[in-house]
Amino acid sequence: MSDENLRPVVRDATLEIYDECDPVLETGKTYPVTVGQQAVELRPGGKEETLLSVSGSVYVKIVGPRVRLDPADIAGVYPAAGSDSSPDEYLPHVALVRRTLPWERNGPVVDHPWMALIVLSEDELRTARASADGGNWVRTVTRAALQQEKPGVFDFLSLGSDALKASDTVDVVDVPDSLKQQVIPALAELPLLCHMQRLRGPDHPMRAVDDDGDVAVVVAHRLPDAAAGGARAPLRHVAFLISLEGRTDLAAQAMHLAPTLRLDARVVADDRVTPVIVRPR
Repeated sequence: MSDENLRPVVRDATLEIYDECDPVLETGKTYPVTVGQQAVELRPGGKEETLLSVSGSVYVKIVGPRVRLDPADIAGVYPAAGSDSSPDEYLPHVALVRRTLPWERNGPVVDHPWMALIVLSEDELRTARASADGGNWVRTVTRAALQQEKPGVFDFLSLGSDALKASDTVDVVDVPDSLKQQVIPALAELPLLCHMQRLRGPDHPMRAVDDDGDVAVVVAHRLPDAAAGGARAPLRHVAFLISLEGRTDLAAQAMHLAPTLRLDARVVADDRVTPVIVRPR
């Protein structure tokens, strides 16, 4: 989306908020670019003579993150890794340097963001896995293995010009189906949980990590539960930035799901972002 088509929904002296920032070209597609040049000489009497006329075409492939983000793609996360004092009135969120990223692919349906931020306590994660290696709730599988685990659901990963190879890996987090309604935003909520912020003024603190002042923000729809630990110390919570690309199965209002749900996703934890996928099994 070009800047002239952007209209802020909120504006003050330091910040503008836009409800979306669609890319001009769609990620994963290939576009033709044709360039031509003509040289004309003006002869006596006003007659033009063409001295040179050439043209050529190239194809440009639009690429972008799909199953991994680099640390440089992240402008910031809230709350900070290891924080135990985040206020109850602030929802967890992640700011992305690439202002169009949440809208570069289609989510469960066309014209919906393909990213969502989900928050789970370690107790909730333990209901899906008996243990976690070193507190890491993410496991890595190949694209081929993932498609074998859930036939039909992840076929889109092997389609298109940016298809993953069978040996390419993605990361997976298991979430119980019993928590699906609580954890995963409803289809109508997805557009409301992503927005673009324009940081006005050269002295804005976020300029240190994003020099053009535009960031995409993905907000969770669920707060960490301070009482989740009961009489014990509060439980650790983990936020996962998940990918809902191509998940048409999640768009259906009535779904028959196995005990666990799996999603293509990314995890935001300990100041790093890694792709994860949630799986029904």
